[in-house]
Amino acid sequence: MKVYVINLDRRPDRLEHFTSKNKEFYDQCHRISAIDGSKLNYQYLRGNNFDTNKNWRDPILDRTLTSGEIGCFLSHYHIWRMIKEAGEPAMILEDDILLKTHVSNIFPLLGDSDLLYLTFNEMNQPGQRRVTDTIVKPCYPYWTTGYILSPNGADKLVNEYIENNIIPVDEYLPLMTDKIEIIGCDPPLAEPTPRSVLSTDVDTNSNSDYFIDFNTHVLTCGDDDSKMSMLSESTNRHRITINNVLNGKWIGGNMEGPGGGQKLVDLLQYIDDNNLPDHDVILFTDAFDVFFHCDLDNIIGRYLEFNTEVVFAAEQYLWPDESLLFPTTHTKYRYLNSGCFIGRVGEIKGLLSRPIKSEEDDQLYLQQQFLTQKFDVVLDTEGYIFQTNEEECVVVKDMVFNPITKCYSCIYHGNGGPEAKLKLSELYNTLYRTPIYSTSLDYEVIGDNMLLIDFMSPSQCEEWIRLSEDRGNWKPDSFDTFPSHDIHLKTLGLWDMVEWHWRNHIAPITDKYWSPSVHYHLRKAFTMKYSNDTQTNLGLHNDSSLITGSVKLNDDYEGATLIFPRQNITNKDIPIGKMILFPGQVTHGHYVENLQSGVKYSATFWTARYEGDLLEPEV
Repeated sequence: MKVYVINLDRRPDRLEHFTSKNKEFYDQCHRISAIDGSKLNYQYLRGNNFDTNKNWRDPILDRTLTSGEIGCFLSHYHIWRMIKEAGEPAMILEDDILLKTHVSNIFPLLGDSDLLYLTFNEMNQPGQRRVTDTIVKPCYPYWTTGYILSPNGADKLVNEYIENNIIPVDEYLPLMTDKIEIIGCDPPLAEPTPRSVLSTDVDTNSNSDYFIDFNTHVLTCGDDDSKMSMLSESTNRHRITINNVLNGKWIGGNMEGPGGGQKLVDLLQYIDDNNLPDHDVILFTDAFDVFFHCDLDNIIGRYLEFNTEVVFAAEQYLWPDESLLFPTTHTKYRYLNSGCFIGRVGEIKGLLSRPIKSEEDDQLYLQQQFLTQKFDVVLDTEGYIFQTNEEECVVVKDMVFNPITKCYSCIYHGNGGPEAKLKLSELYNTLYRTPIYSTSLDYEVIGDNMLLIDFMSPSQCEEWIRLSEDRGNWKPDSFDTFPSHDIHLKTLGLWDMVEWHWRNHIAPITDKYWSPSVHYHLRKAFTMKYSNDTQTNLGLHNDSSLITGSVKLNDDYEGATLIFPRQNITNKDIPIGKMILFPGQVTHGHYVENLQSGVKYSATFWTARYEGDLLEPEV
């Protein structure tokens, strides 16, 4: 009769341990190269006609399957097929076993039974029945560190149902006690090596050890692509595909007060239209004030660590109904925030089973559902996945870090008013832009009422060009008298940071030099492109601005020089990244001469001419 030992190729230490401890107890042992679960994915599993039991949860840890458990099951299953085909019993050992007697003394104990445990942990002691002085019939035996299996037992264990409903092998064998004759040695003839001595590859050591046996649908709901640039660009950076569930026109309110129920209405419609299975996972975020700074596998791993069906972001302020009573938490983030959540489709459908209208408030609805305690929902009170607005957050190691909770999050939600949006832009630009524009108050007078200041570095100019080209869709505004092919800064996700920088670092220069003129606000800002397929020049004109700023973003082209004929000034020799400042109206007419070769990029900024001079469209 054959003896098999299961051993991972990358664990020679365990094989050496097995050999050194057991070599006196067998004459010949056949090593089986274990299937390495860490190298498997769900596509591989399905491609080999296997699937997992989506409803299984560890009865003690309440977690889903690990990659190690999948690999372990398939390794045992492979040997079961071999036993079935060979028609002879065989002993199956895991490489952590410590035998107490020679295997030749153990084989006869199988008798007419189908499976004999060399050692086991009885999970239902009262149900156990003694057969002889050395053999018992267990009720719910745990451990597969060592057992003998007959061909009849292998034939019963190998079946289509378990192939499509994989659970840990330790859990599967006890479920078969009514279909095969299972007995166990008592006292045991072997024991497992303590895991403190020999580490295991089955349990989780990190969130990457969970087996992802579902599809994740990353969703949002927004009606203005230009306001979704942070979300779309950050997900694109991490190769995450995000779908917009918006169904028709947005009628869920302006988000300046309670509203947003349409997000939930459209989410349910998306689930129904796409027939999403209950075991799939939805990752939903708001559209305009959210960005990702982590890949999807990491997010999913963290979600699985919660061992719950749905995880919501948590915030420090209770809104919109301050009368709701939430449980206390060990952090200040104790209130459900509806802007970010992740969970199983089935539980989300249950959570959204109470009717809601598009104009109702989604956050209030979800808070009320959460407080019923009818659903398997928890709040991410430490910001392990979702970090809501927090002024103390900083960027560390290319991730947002909360020094209060000592947590690195995966997704940042800048919920709140102007200050929250400013913090959102600061963090986002730190991660995805070169955010530090020049803060110097120095300037150089280069002509009649014309200043030159430091603004961007060459590397920032390159990044600005890249962002503009990635966004694409260069086109003039139809209402412009002198139309230019441009892309507005709001489309690039740069507006908030640039507006803040202008107000705090450029306006003090212009207010001082052109006193008593004062800065109201930045009115318009855009990147311009001169090329053979856009525009090659721009006619003589004045700007609709109080003060204009102009920045040359590159210099690897010929022609297309910016010329101020009245002041006899050009930007031909102005370094890239420097900003020319001048009065936009009446006195400083300017034009751009014909492009000769290459492609020219520049950035233009207009300030408001009076209080209430509204921003022009930024799309």
